[in-house]
Amino acid sequence: MHISEGVLSGAVLAAGTGLSLAGVAVGLKKLDYNQLPKVAILAAAFFVASLVSVPIGPAKAHLVLNGLLGLLLGWGAFPALLVALALQAVLFQFGGLTTLGRR
Repeated sequence: MHISEGVLSGAVLAAGTGLSLAGVAVGLKKLDYNQLPKVAILAAAFFVASLVSVPIGPAKAHLVLNGLLGLLLGWGAFPALLVALALQAVLFQFGGLTTLGRR
């Protein structure tokens, strides 16, 4: 389930944006140049895997690899997830840009 635009209050959006930006900043600072291929491959895998829809009873769910990315990339998962979720929001209109990352 994705949260549509206009559902969350401004305070919730501001707090989530601040925490996300802090996580991305720490992730980019701790990211080693040699890890970029691994981050790119895992971000692409997250992007593709989350597009797969699995029927569960009358509803559908989709795969989320954010826990695996966190284990494999550490703080580098923040920028990887930001890029993958931003592409989903722009290309497929999953959720919205103000609710990026809030499911």
